[in-house]
Amino acid sequence: MKKILCALFVLISFANAGVWEKLQSFGDEVVPSESYDVEAKGWNFRVYEFIPKNAPEKLCIIVASDKNGIQVECFDRKNKK
Repeated sequence: MKKILCALFVLISFANAGVWEKLQSFGDEVVPSESYDVEAKGWNFRVYEFIPKNAPEKLCIIVASDKNGIQVECFDRKNKK
């Protein structure tokens, strides 16, 4: 009986974690983004590109990897002449 209660408690805890995350961001505006994976030998990067809502002249890129954390860079979208 204790094993069943413990398993049920763990299951409910995991389920509530997802619900809490959704409740925290409920009503937030979503900025469209593009995402893709870059296969590099031994690294496997994930790349996200988006245009910030308050800075439409910028393009921001987030690069995340399992080994090196996260890098964020923003660039001007306008071509320089």
